[in-house]
Amino acid sequence: MKLNYFKTLFVAILVIFATTTYGETYSGTCGTNVNWRLDTSTGLLKITGTGEMNNSRPWESYNSSIKSVEIAKGVTSIGEYAFDGCSGLTSVTIPNSVTSIGKYAFDGCSGLTSVTIPNSVTSIGDDAFCFCSGLTGVYITDLKAWYNIDFSDNNSNPLYYAHKLYLNGTLVRKLEIPEGVTTIKNYAFTGLNTIRSVTIPNSVTYIGYYAFYGCSGLTSVTIPNSVTSIRDYTFHNCSGLTSVTIPNSVTYIGYYAFYGCSGLTSVTIPNSVTSIGNYAFSYCTGLTSVTIPNSVTSIGDYAFFCCNMTSVTIPNSVTSIGEWAFNYCSWLTSVTIGSGVSDIEDYAFGNCNNLKSIYSLAEYPPLIYSKTFKNVDKTIPVYIPKGTKEDYEFEWSDFTNFIESDFTGIEDSNISTTEIKVIAGNGIDICNYYGKLQVISLAGQVVKETYVNGSAQITLPKGIYIVVTDNSSQKVVL
Repeated sequence: MKLNYFKTLFVAILVIFATTTYGETYSGTCGTNVNWRLDTSTGLLKITGTGEMNNSRPWESYNSSIKSVEIAKGVTSIGEYAFDGCSGLTSVTIPNSVTSIGKYAFDGCSGLTSVTIPNSVTSIGDDAFCFCSGLTGVYITDLKAWYNIDFSDNNSNPLYYAHKLYLNGTLVRKLEIPEGVTTIKNYAFTGLNTIRSVTIPNSVTYIGYYAFYGCSGLTSVTIPNSVTSIRDYTFHNCSGLTSVTIPNSVTYIGYYAFYGCSGLTSVTIPNSVTSIGNYAFSYCTGLTSVTIPNSVTSIGDYAFFCCNMTSVTIPNSVTSIGEWAFNYCSWLTSVTIGSGVSDIEDYAFGNCNNLKSIYSLAEYPPLIYSKTFKNVDKTIPVYIPKGTKEDYEFEWSDFTNFIESDFTGIEDSNISTTEIKVIAGNGIDICNYYGKLQVISLAGQVVKETYVNGSAQITLPKGIYIVVTDNSSQKVVL
């Protein structure tokens, strides 16, 4: 009886032993003085030693077993492709000794939910956090140190996926850039959609490419006078942005700078700006008013594509209007083309199907193409300087209603109840109007903005103006 008992117990132990899987340990070197050790039973990969990791990835065959990574203090870099494809990786410890993270280092680590970037890191390579779709937070302890990081692209910044930045454990809502910071580097806050406002001190002289790309929660930003250009993609897809102050120091607004900022309703571009880049304000669908100053010489392709201005005045300083520049501005009813414009590219005013009048101040017709005014009614009045009709009929042959004018008096009045009268040598008189009214010079500057409660008199010096109301615009010459 006792023999049977021990026999049964022995068999049970054998069964348990046979069905139990024991993890294995693998180890080796991954740098001159850097070692690694992986315990597959826990999924912990430890990297120890001093100096730089190389790009060998000796644990690649065991990627599926890696759940956490601990890098010991003394290691100074994370190698290229180091943890590429470790989809089961959920946590990583990066010490303060690490100064660089190589390209594709965490590419495809979709299980990683958070990452703490130490103050020592100064560079993060291409696509280092590409496809880290599980990230929900990036943690730092010193905001000033964050400005020292050179990000190679959008996907090198973990914020692109995490969208949330925690400073000493607190979610950053108002971003206050410390005094003394001179550069907001490329891609610095790309994807950070939880911030509502940004305070930029006068010490900042450069705001980089993609710096606030996709910060959809950002509602306002004031750019200091120390900044001379707004770079490409800087505020791309900041859809919540309702106001932006561009200082007189800015000379260039870059490609895609405010692309997709659908919350913007008006923009005043200062006299210092000489060039508006391609797609600069494309898809700013809330934009109903824009002031283009007399300093601007070129308007790029798609610059105001799909915006909703009711009137546009191109100043005399502009020589070229890019293709699709105002295409699909379907609310546009009036456009004034300055005397310096010599070339208007295809589709520049295409699909502006509510356009009711065109004013061209050029003595010789600007060069247009077969699709420059695609889907625009060619019977609308085109006001041109006296003595130029023959040239316009030849160069703008699709249009049929040219009106020679010395541009005096009032033209294009399409409000049945509102009366705008010229006060000889003094200004204008407004009757039967309630609402916001702007007076804009041909240089594109807002010279007067007021709210009219029934009637008003506005004193103005002699000149040509566009009077913009809530639902129309009219040209007035004093």
